[in-house]
Order: sequence, then structure tokens, then C-alpha cells
Amino acid sequence: MTKIWNSIAWSLAALLLILATHRATAQPPQLDLAKWNQAVKLSVSGFTADDHPKWVGYSSTCQRTGFDSDPVKAQLNDCFYNGSISAAYSYWVKTEGNLRCNSNAYCYALDTYKDGFCAPGSSDGTDLEMGTADRITCTLLIKALIADGAKQVNKSDLGREPSKGHYIAAMARPSDCNPFTCWTTDFNMARKDSNGYWSWKMPAGPASNRDLYDNLIMDIQNATLPAHYDDFCGYFLVNNNTMTVGGSFGSDYFPELTNSTVRQQYSTSPGVTASVVPLAYNETTDGAFDADSLREQAQDRLWRSKKGMPEWDEFYAGLSENSPSPSISEDGNTGFSTTGSSNVVGTGTNVGTGSSSRTGNEGVVTPSTFGRKMLRNAS
Repeated sequence: MTKIWNSIAWSLAALLLILATHRATAQPPQLDLAKWNQAVKLSVSGFTADDHPKWVGYSSTCQRTGFDSDPVKAQLNDCFYNGSISAAYSYWVKTEGNLRCNSNAYCYALDTYKDGFCAPGSSDGTDLEMGTADRITCTLLIKALIADGAKQVNKSDLGREPSKGHYIAAMARPSDCNPFTCWTTDFNMARKDSNGYWSWKMPAGPASNRDLYDNLIMDIQNATLPAHYDDFCGYFLVNNNTMTVGGSFGSDYFPELTNSTVRQQYSTSPGVTASVVPLAYNETTDGAFDADSLREQAQDRLWRSKKGMPEWDEFYAGLSENSPSPSISEDGNTGFSTTGSSNVVGTGTNVGTGSSSRTGNEGVVTPSTFGRKMLRNAS
């Protein structure tokens, strides 16, 4: 009898293990901004200017005061040094970690890191890596995703958790998006996390669970993301274990920052040491968009608020690369600025501080040359 009960107990334990494994497999990805936006401290010491040619790029922005400060509290790309340039000295810089810097929205939506940018359709030669098509339409994007192994589903399916995989959404840009911050050979994707909300990632930039207006994203189809991804292409069920996803991986983008890679870089310089240390997550600095992106998001909000006004539409209809930038005030009047700078006035957006506060009035935004720098591919 004891053997029978032991056999039953082992069978129940095995069944529970199978069920637990099944439930774990079916879980959507957890929102983990600390993982995807983690920053690192890159330190190099014991070198002279001759030992370290790349120092020239840092030296103009590196500060001597603050070498012993807390890197967690530093802004991204803050750099500090000590010692004498005529002798051996050291510096450290706070920079983006590999997941933030070396990934894009498709990789993030799939919840996978491949040391590079995932490109829909690479598995069958469609390859919608940014810039390979005259215009990325929903038709092309859907074809590419299905070729990779994604399954198109209906919105009504989202209420049922799949036994394997998770849900993502795909978006493209319309032909009439803001010409200052938009080009149409691009796409974006978002994923449904285990908390029921959606999140997305900027390429070589932060992952975010907020839309253009700083709202949590419950309904991705009707959400407004930065950079005018207004052509909604549908929902898809994805499973990393069965999909074939290609892209530009490895050194095609940015080399990974690891202790091994940085030590290899200085292996021919005796006495020079280098290290990479992951930092505790600071949401205010590490999860922030850079200043250019914040300016472009401010302009996106302005574009949406003013689109349809005769003067605004007339200006954009005749836009060329060398056109002066529009200055649109709250009352809709149009002026022009050729100063080559951007002014964001009011309580709406803090530009260049590493943070964004969008609780107040947008104020007056004067887009200028920053608007002609195409927003980094949010795919």
C-alpha cells in the first residue's frame, strides 16, 4: 500500500510540475524597464593621451570635478576624469547598457536580445530593416512578420492568454506624417506585458510604457506613440521558440560593452586597465529620452494640435530641406525662425535635463534645425 501511495504522490508531483511549466511558458513578458534601460559605468585608468586616442572624443566634455561622484545619480554620457594629462590619468563615463543601446522595437516586442536590430522578414528575404524599402506599408509589414513565424490575430483574441508565446502589435507611418520628424521607410512595434498594458522601445534608446502624452498604454490600437506611427497594422501572436528572426547583429551596430571587449581594446597598452560595471537603475536618468528626442516629441504634439490650420498646412505643403522652421504660437499664428535653435517655452516639456514633465500646457514651441534631423528609427 505504501508503494501505491508513493507512486500516486510522485505522479501528482510530476503533473503539478508539468502544469507549472505550462503556466510559466504561457506568461506574457513582464514589464522590466530596469533591465532594458540599465546603464553602465565604463572606467579606464592608467593611460596617457598617446595610449588612448579615443580620449580626444571624451576630453572636450569630460569634467575634472566630480570624479568621485555617484555614477547612479549621473546623467547618461556624463564623464569625469582625474590626474594630469602629461602623466597617467583616469576617467569614467556613464553610458547606455547593451540592451538599451543595441536593440530595437522588434527585438523588444519579441522579448529577446540579439546584440543588434531585429528586422522583420529577414527569414524569407523580405528584410524590412529600416531603409530597405521605399515605404514600409502595413501590407509589407504583415507579410514580413508572418514570414518570420508570427500569427496574425484579432483584437478579440487578446483577452485569452495563449498557451505559448505572447501578443505584439505592429505599426507603420502614413505618407502624410510630420515631415520634420518622420520618414516612411520605418515601422514600430509594441508588446502586451503581463500587467495587461503595452510597452515599446526606441532603437538605441529607452524602453517605455508611456505614449506621446505620458499616459500608460491600455489600448495600443488607439494610442498615440511618438514619431507618427499612425497606420495600425494589426495584432500578432509571437513565440521566440518557433520563429526565425534575422537582422543586423553583432558589430553591425554598436560593439557590446563588456569587460572582455574593453580589456581587449587596451590589451596592447601596458598598464592601462578598463572595466564595465552595471549600475543600479535610476528611472529619472536611465529611462529618459535624450534631448533631441524630447524636442521632436514636443514638435509631434504641436503638429497634432495645429494640423488642419490653413497656415500650418500651407507651410508644410511647400516644405523643402532648406526651408525656415515654423514658429507656431498658442493662437495659431505662424512665424518663421532661422536661428538654428529650438525653444520650448512653458511648463510642458523639460528639454535637455534628462526628464520630461508633461502635466502642464505645451506653451510655445519653435521647431528649428532639430526638426530636420530624422527621428531615430523607432523600429
